[in-house]
Amino acid sequence: MNDYDENWEQFDLALTSFNLKDAEINAHKLDDNWLIAESLGKVAKAYFPNGDVTKAKTLLLEAVNIPKDGEMEVNPQNSIDSSSVLWELAESLALMGEIEKAEDVAKSIKNEWKRKRALDGLVQISEGKSGSF
Repeated sequence: MNDYDENWEQFDLALTSFNLKDAEINAHKLDDNWLIAESLGKVAKAYFPNGDVTKAKTLLLEAVNIPKDGEMEVNPQNSIDSSSVLWELAESLALMGEIEKAEDVAKSIKNEWKRKRALDGLVQISEGKSGSF
């Protein structure tokens, strides 16, 4: 088993067993910035229903800064994945009541299609729907 697989397994085990502190630590050990951000978003989503709204929002705000460089990568897949994660994080922020910050994140997405979909998702959320993620 390589480091990537081991780090992913440790993250997944910690998250599924609701050991959220370990999940957060292991998320930072993952390889790609977009994957780190996506994983931190998953941890934030686990904190939110348990009533730790402040921790959830803090993690989301931390995660938002991580994939922005990835959007500028030469590797097109990493760029697209980074934009997708920003879209997901924007919707998560909106669902947690951070509408203004969510709009800022959505508007900053470099990929035009993903940016449009993120903004459409925020409209859905503002109408009481669940968004895309």
